[in-house]
Amino acid sequence: YHWPDTQGSWLASASPIRDAEGDIIGAVETAYEITGHKKTEDMLRESEARFRTMLNSLVDGVICTDARGSIEMLNPLAETLTGWKNDEARGLPLGEVFHIVDGQTRRAAENPVAKVLREGMVVGLVNHSMLISRDGTERPIADSGASIRDEHGDITGVVVVFRDQSRERAAQKALAESA
Repeated sequence: YHWPDTQGSWLASASPIRDAEGDIIGAVETAYEITGHKKTEDMLRESEARFRTMLNSLVDGVICTDARGSIEMLNPLAETLTGWKNDEARGLPLGEVFHIVDGQTRRAAENPVAKVLREGMVVGLVNHSMLISRDGTERPIADSGASIRDEHGDITGVVVVFRDQSRERAAQKALAESA
């Protein structure tokens, strides 16, 4: 049972006390004051909502992985650009969802997780990267990766940030052709 009162919030439970014949002869009630716990939960919920709103407002695709390179989260733009929904991609290896090739050589680009883990810092990825989405659509992208570290400095994952550069590269091509 939970009730608010002027002193805070409480969580209580009651259990019967029975005699040898099984008849109820009393009760034991236990109550826990949980106001601080509820405030912490509310603050955590608000913080998560604010983080999600900020992440979803970015003009870049964002993919977060664990330290093994398994996807933990895609923001909405990453979903659009890769063709994968967050729920479908969660747990898959990054390379299965974020399929990139060098746009000039057409060779598979190095896995961003491997590069970040090897170098341990923010890294720019392949120049002229092409993202091949789930439906086969190819888009030129600018991309980078960075380690996600815990409070002890240990790497717990990688964040890959990328942007569709189709318009910029088309404008550069048109400019070069007109010169």
